[in-house]
Amino acid sequence: MNARLLLLALFAACLAVFSPAAVAQQAVPTDVELRSAYCLSVIKGDIDLQHKMIAQVDAGLKNAPTPELQQQATKVNAELREGLTKFEAVLNRLQLYLLPRMGSRDPIALTAAMKRGEVDVQEVMAMAERCSARCDPLPGNQPAACNASCIDNDLVMRVQACTTPTWLPF
Repeated sequence: MNARLLLLALFAACLAVFSPAAVAQQAVPTDVELRSAYCLSVIKGDIDLQHKMIAQVDAGLKNAPTPELQQQATKVNAELREGLTKFEAVLNRLQLYLLPRMGSRDPIALTAAMKRGEVDVQEVMAMAERCSARCDPLPGNQPAACNASCIDNDLVMRVQACTTPTWLPF
C-alpha cells in the first residue's frame, strides 16, 4: 500500500511540474536579459581567444632571440593578461545579472541568444582571417583601405558592444 501511495504522490508531483501552468510561469526574457545572454557567449569567446594568444606569446617569449624581442613579447603578454582580466570582470557581471533570472525565463529564447553570440564570434574570427589573407600582402597603405572594405562593421560593433555592458543595472 505504501508503494502505491508513493507512486501516486510521484505522479502528482510530475503533473504539477510539467503542467501548462508551471510552464507558463517562465516569462519571456527582456531585451536586457537577451542581450546579456548573447554577450555571455561573446565574452566567453573573447576569453578563449585571449588564453590562446597568451599561450602563443608565452611560447614566443621563451624563444625570443634578442633582448629587444623578449622585452616586446613581455609587454604584449602583460597587455593580453590585462585584457583577460577585463573580460573576466565583464563575464562576472553578466553572470551575476543573468544567472539568477534564468530559472524563471524562457530557456529557448535565452539559448537562442547565446547561440547567436557563439555564431557571431565565429563569424568575426572567419572575417579576420579572410581580411588578413586578402589585405596583409598588399603594399604600402593599401592594407588599411582593404581592411576597411573587408570588415562587416555592424557585426564588429555588435560584438564589441559586449565588452562594456552599460545596459546592466549594476
